[in-house]
Amino acid sequence: MSVQEYLDKHVLSRKIEDAVNAAVRAKTSDPSNHMRKAVPSVITKVKARQILDSRGIPTVEVDLYTNKGMFRASAPSGAPSGM
Repeated sequence: MSVQEYLDKHVLSRKIEDAVNAAVRAKTSDPSNHMRKAVPSVITKVKARQILDSRGIPTVEVDLYTNKGMFRASAPSGAPSGM
């Protein structure tokens, strides 16, 4: 596959042009960072596990892997109790 065929297949020329134009319109001081943030995240892997919350009650923790890195979150179990 030639370079041009690859660019055409993945519509890369248009995507790159759109990202550059957005950075120019924003007049950002860091165009590379602006363009990086403009690229949508793609989830590549999800890993979930049971953990114990601060009260010792089972809840879930998730590792979410994307093209921009790995992110971890957990949630308390049960209904909120208020203050």
